[in-house]
Order: sequence, then structure tokens, then C-alpha cells
Amino acid sequence: MTGVFYTFFLAIVWLLVSGEFSAANILTGLAVGFGTVLFSQQVFRDFPKRSIPFFFQRVFEITRFVGYVLWEILVSNLRVAATVLGFRKVRPAVVYLDLEGLNDMQTLILANVITLTPGTLSIEADPDGNGLYVHVMEVDDIDAFKNEIEDGFIRRIRRLG
Repeated sequence: MTGVFYTFFLAIVWLLVSGEFSAANILTGLAVGFGTVLFSQQVFRDFPKRSIPFFFQRVFEITRFVGYVLWEILVSNLRVAATVLGFRKVRPAVVYLDLEGLNDMQTLILANVITLTPGTLSIEADPDGNGLYVHVMEVDDIDAFKNEIEDGFIRRIRRLG
């Protein structure tokens, strides 16, 4: 019942913000409201069991994660630009990342974040879900790269829950 209420509430907010009361805009508001409620139920599925400070802690962790990803994308863009301009050499490698302890959603988030970062590409996940193959455009030390991914992305993804 609460999901339906929030869907209509968000649709009404959508209509008030847009200022246009057409059939297409009403359907768009309902779709956005439904998508927001569906996403929220997946991300905050244990919210009713937790307190309000947990909610703010989760929002804070998500904000920190997005900020870290944007920073890494910026730094990777600069590294790729330096490589393209000839300041750095291309040293490609395929690296296997051990993802023991990550669930399917966390693995999906990691694979997408790695693919979004210039110079890296998620190739394939193990069928058993314990690892991920990543192509790296420039890597000097494979162990250092694995540690960078573990200390950066994986640690922050685990904090998201």
C-alpha cells in the first residue's frame, strides 16, 4: 500500500514541478514515481527494520561512492589522454579480480564502474560469481592494480551494503 501511495505522491510532485497537466506528463510522472519506488525498495529493502540514522548513513555512503567514482573517472581520463599524447606507454593486461564475499548486485556495480572508468573494461565474470576479468590499458604492477581496486571500489561497494 505504501508503494502505491508514494508512486502517486511522486507523480503529483512531478506534475507540480513541471507545471504541465497533459496525459503524457501524467503517465511520465507515474512512470518516474513507479521507477523511483521500485529502485528505493531494492536499495533500501531493509529500511523499515532500521532507524532514521541508518538512512542518512546510507545516503552519505552512496554520495561518497559517487564522488569517488567521479574522481577516478577524471583521473583515468587524464591518464588516457597522457597515453594518447605519447607521454605514457601502453602496457595492456588482463587481470583477474577475486570478488569473494560480494553478492550479485555488488559485482554488477563493480563491473559497471570499472567499465565506466577510461582505460579499463570488464570482460567477463566467473560463472560461479567469485571473480571478474578486467582488461587494463596501462598497468605496471598487477598486484598494485588489484590492491587499488580492492582498496578503492570494492571497499566502498561493500560499505553500501
